[in-house]
Amino acid sequence: MTLRPKRRPSFDALPRLSRRGLLKAGAALAGLPLIAHTGSAMAAEGDRRLRLLIFFVPNGFHMPAMQADAGDAWQLPELLAPLADLKEKTTYVTGFANSVAFTESVHAVPTASMLTGVRPAIGSQLKNSISIDQLIAAETNPGTLLPSLHLTTEPISSLGQGESGYSGSYYHHVSWLSDYVAQPNIGSPEAALRTMFGRVTGVNPATQGFRSQKLVDFLQADSLALLPSLGSDDSRRVEEYLSAVSALEDRIQAQQAVIDCEIPSTVDPIGAGFTGLNEAMADVISLGFQCDTTRVVTYMEGHGASGRLFDFLGAGDPFHTLSHHAWQPSAIDQYKRITAWEVERFAALCSRLDAIDDGGGYSVLDNTVACLMSGMGEGDEHDVFDIPLVICGATGLIRNNTHVQLEPETPLANLHVTLANLFGVNISEFGTYGDRILHELLPA
Repeated sequence: MTLRPKRRPSFDALPRLSRRGLLKAGAALAGLPLIAHTGSAMAAEGDRRLRLLIFFVPNGFHMPAMQADAGDAWQLPELLAPLADLKEKTTYVTGFANSVAFTESVHAVPTASMLTGVRPAIGSQLKNSISIDQLIAAETNPGTLLPSLHLTTEPISSLGQGESGYSGSYYHHVSWLSDYVAQPNIGSPEAALRTMFGRVTGVNPATQGFRSQKLVDFLQADSLALLPSLGSDDSRRVEEYLSAVSALEDRIQAQQAVIDCEIPSTVDPIGAGFTGLNEAMADVISLGFQCDTTRVVTYMEGHGASGRLFDFLGAGDPFHTLSHHAWQPSAIDQYKRITAWEVERFAALCSRLDAIDDGGGYSVLDNTVACLMSGMGEGDEHDVFDIPLVICGATGLIRNNTHVQLEPETPLANLHVTLANLFGVNISEFGTYGDRILHELLPA
């Protein structure tokens, strides 16, 4: 598929804005939530602001702890227990295979091909294909400030050649703008916040840092002129939003102090600091969706072969090491603690999105296809032929509260065909093996 940039209309061709339209445009430019006073027209027209969230976790899952009966009578498997409060909005899908990732590169290629459905090129020259999130962002971008946002907790490091001749860069990227361009990930919540809001109200990110003057001060000054024209409910929503931005900035600055300071060797190098980083990233994602700054987000909870130490969970060895548990009970127990914690982080983010009113009787989660994914199933075997998927949200758009057990080795790229069509992008093929819509995931 050839992607062409959408031609922007000239200013002369733009219609004159009504007062309502001007308020709506001002809210978008200032990063304010689309309040009912200015944005109810979409809800009245039945137009839902559909969003996509890819929540990537490295090193797979311990598959015996992911077993569940198929169908609507399913119960959450052991590792998905943190999703209990969201079970009615959860869809569990098993049976996916990403056969293009079956190579000697057991982490880099599964990561890089997860959203592209194409095996990347071997060697130092990067070559892949457009990922499904970028196709959706390019074809459906509604004019948000950012077509997509890409976050990580492990910024790219010097990994040399990587695995089996494949570039180490493949570990770090699930989103690909084109064959040769991977979307860069932001590893700092402060930088992410600046990316989303740094250009509003004349703030120059190069000269005006958030430490010296808070973003919420600029937004609050602009909002004072808007508040008198709003009803009590809309005024409350704006005030709640400003409070959320202020709280997030405080948390980010506190977290940055933890990250920036020199940690003594006797102190846990991650501990609460890593948990705080995750919570701040969740806040960034929530604000991005709430403020309609972007509708497509990928979030990497670590790079594809993450060896992060989770000793604050009682796991004494690096994550990657524990995923090679060799079926030893102690290693399996620690491996499951880490993956269960990752599911907890996903559940907490989805709960936060579910608490945000998106108009028309829907929450932001209802209007979000939130996918918990890894590049493999069982981590000990680097299994790319039995990959589980969890979807939260997309209420009424996909089958919720069920375990969809696909035919074994259903191409993962068929998920991407399905997602594209769900977002109104009419394709019948994607990647190397994607060739149909998964009607099994759709309401009858």
